[in-house]
Amino acid sequence: MNRAQKRRQRKLAQKSSKASENAKATSSSFKQSTFNIQEALNTAFQFHVEGHHQEAKRIYREILDADPAHPIALQLLGVIAVQTGENEIAVELISKALAIYPEYVDAHNNIGNAFRNLNKFDEAVEHYKKAINLKPDHLDANLSLGAVLTNLGQFDEAVQIYHNVLTIKPDFIGARYNLGIVFEKQGNLDEAVTAYEQILAINPDNAKTHNNLGTVFKEQWKLPEAVTYFQRAHDLTPNQVEPLYNLGAALQQMGELDLAMESYLKVFSLQSDFAPAWINYGATVKANRFLRVEEGGTNVDYNFQLNPAVRSTPEFAMFEYFLDQFKPHRADESFRKFTASLPAKINEEISINGKDRRTVHSSQLPSKMVALLQYGRSGTGLLHSLIDGHPEISTLPSIYLRGYFNADVWNNISAEGWQKLPERFADEFAVLFDANSPKSTPGFFQEDSLFLGKKDGMTTVGVDRNESLSLDRDKFCVEVSRLMEGLDKIDPSSFFLIVHAAFEKITESKTRKHTIFYHLHNPGDYAKINFLRYFPNTKLAVMVREPVQSCESYIRPFFENNDYSRIVALIISMFNTFDQVAFRKHDSVGIRLEDLKLEPKKTMQCLCDWLEIEEAPSLYQMTAQGKKWWGDPTSQDYDEKDTMSPFGTSSIDREIGVVSVKGISLFCGHFFIRSV
Repeated sequence: MNRAQKRRQRKLAQKSSKASENAKATSSSFKQSTFNIQEALNTAFQFHVEGHHQEAKRIYREILDADPAHPIALQLLGVIAVQTGENEIAVELISKALAIYPEYVDAHNNIGNAFRNLNKFDEAVEHYKKAINLKPDHLDANLSLGAVLTNLGQFDEAVQIYHNVLTIKPDFIGARYNLGIVFEKQGNLDEAVTAYEQILAINPDNAKTHNNLGTVFKEQWKLPEAVTYFQRAHDLTPNQVEPLYNLGAALQQMGELDLAMESYLKVFSLQSDFAPAWINYGATVKANRFLRVEEGGTNVDYNFQLNPAVRSTPEFAMFEYFLDQFKPHRADESFRKFTASLPAKINEEISINGKDRRTVHSSQLPSKMVALLQYGRSGTGLLHSLIDGHPEISTLPSIYLRGYFNADVWNNISAEGWQKLPERFADEFAVLFDANSPKSTPGFFQEDSLFLGKKDGMTTVGVDRNESLSLDRDKFCVEVSRLMEGLDKIDPSSFFLIVHAAFEKITESKTRKHTIFYHLHNPGDYAKINFLRYFPNTKLAVMVREPVQSCESYIRPFFENNDYSRIVALIISMFNTFDQVAFRKHDSVGIRLEDLKLEPKKTMQCLCDWLEIEEAPSLYQMTAQGKKWWGDPTSQDYDEKDTMSPFGTSSIDREIGVVSVKGISLFCGHFFIRSV
């Protein structure tokens, strides 16, 4: 709680008898009680604001024992639940308070926070608006409402909310800061600059604003200005990695490779596992070596500046693996070292101490694994939609789980033990349960995955395009728990299998699904190698297409938006994807989009032989979770009215040369981090 909230709560605590009377509480009045509720409430509140939650909870519960309809004790107990991550409990408690006292402003705001944490954004918006209707100058409710509307993509309404706040409190930095972020997301960069500059006029030493101004100037391709603001943000917060990293990325984009590498090395001294810096550091070192050799010079080894602790991290091993690409005599060994550097599997195992133990029968879980990778823009969504619905294959819709094997994902979802794994997984991958969810999912670093279900056409499925994919979250969690209880231990791989088995159960699959088709899509090296070490017998499929055509299709949206740095990043990523050690170590095939389009029957029969499955009619129909899928909305061939034919040839007949990019440099930094 902030100071304003605390003041309001103190006033409410002092008027608790009146509030209870207004709420028509059925319990005895405070004066008649031998237990002095007012004193207890004051004591509990003091414990609460000092962070002694257990003591505060104990006293709040004593108050509720004396007066079960005490709205303030219910609400404050709910606030503690929000603060400790028990949001469902918070909703239950605060709902009781609101049933007693419907005009309880802070209760509406705090239950809104609980719903927001539960990704129930519509309910959150409803309560924030109720709080604002009761108290238009409630700053927390306004800010929270603006933030949720921003996450929902309702930018114009969010802008209006922040303008309303600024009419109440013109010097409110938080509102101007959020306004700047909304303008950035809208692409109104000049307005974003104005909002941030107004903050600096009030507080010239606001480091987050300097950092965000740098990101805006970077997007406007005003790199010297971006460097100036990133440098200032770093000077103000020398122990924060984001401004320092952004400074390196801006210098990298300007071609100042030596200075960029110096910034990244400083980042590693602060946080050795900061993945974005390793990605850009690798690209910068490789570009620098290339340029020095071209100029007749010698390579400079900057790695000697990394201390032994940093050199022993998985990130450093990943960096070396990246540098050794296209060097078969070294890449295999780097691949092995990278794999060995990952956290020991035994450290990721969780014991299951259930009662009435059973053993999960092998027939309940898939036994084979196939992963699909993209190369450029080559039609992986199409192939996935054709595989969907096959009676022998289990596959989840879209690319929802592409980041499941990212660093820290398992730690995040297993943080509260095996009992909470289903719920935490459902929170992390909320879009699987509601394709309309705006929440991002783990993926490639800095990849925009907000509204992923909508972007991939999963909210307009079915014969009439009026259905949205969903999965019963409660039933899913129950089924996952049932399957886990039959195991002695759980780890990322066994849980991954259970997720698919539970998915098939909830979607009422009628057949035995022995093979998982995992749309891994475009994983980072960490996610890919982490996945393969857990499933060493995986078969790998990669979609390919005429390379220039594939590249043009890949970069087209960014070309149209004049996003030069993103174009460079994608082209470089395609070059770096040529050499994949994993293809040499696993049963791997390439599937040409042209073959799939021109000879679907022959191609599918060959694919069935490789997958060891029977040919089925579903292989010639585009579906997602068994429902008609109308294609990728980002495709040039997507039509909002007509059906996209899976075997139409317009994509492969398209002329080469629709995208023309000149002067592309190999050393443009492409990842920047906005402060939040």
